[in-house]
Amino acid sequence: MTIYLYIKTHNKTGLKYLGKTEKKNPDSYKGSGVLWKKHIKKHGNDVSTEIIFQSDDKEKFKKVAIEYSKKFNIVESKNWANLKIEDGDGGDTSKTINYIKAMENRKSLKGEKNPMYGKSAIKENNLKWYTNDDENIYITEGTQPIGYYRGRSNLKRKPHSKEHKNKISKSLKGHAAPNARKVISPDGQIFLSIKKAADHLGMTTSQFRCRLVNKGDWKIM
Repeated sequence: MTIYLYIKTHNKTGLKYLGKTEKKNPDSYKGSGVLWKKHIKKHGNDVSTEIIFQSDDKEKFKKVAIEYSKKFNIVESKNWANLKIEDGDGGDTSKTINYIKAMENRKSLKGEKNPMYGKSAIKENNLKWYTNDDENIYITEGTQPIGYYRGRSNLKRKPHSKEHKNKISKSLKGHAAPNARKVISPDGQIFLSIKKAADHLGMTTSQFRCRLVNKGDWKIM
């Protein structure tokens, strides 16, 4: 079963909440955090949802969830309603920071007083979708793992063919497709394929050809 890691943002106050759910429609899931539920009850369920990671692997999910929890500093930051690190085990706060203290810390940061009011954690951290066709991850642009490329795959698709798996295997080894054409950047850097050059710049291959190759800045060998 697919597990979703999401960020909920209250559109009126700017408060955010990092959580997980296995429900098919994460947008409709309100979240289970104690502070978060009280906040919604008081200010209304005017909330936006962003899915930042999804996987069927519980151990992988736990690792990624903890990484994001630390990256956003969700427990200590007053911009977040989380009382504990999100590790995929639920919202039990019995062994976390004092609830009353957490409430007091957040009283002075409502609406426009909140430094994250009207902002997106995704945009602030320059997160982009990357995939290896087996899982999708939301990660800071340029820091994607080997074998991942810009985009988002339909994880419910049919199993890959043997030929497609071989292509993925080659990409993990740093090889380009047999018919790939090398590309040279204006500063002399060589890329093994058009796609690798486009990915390096955060563009689609079409955008790359239109904006750079056709203008003569980049050369295809």
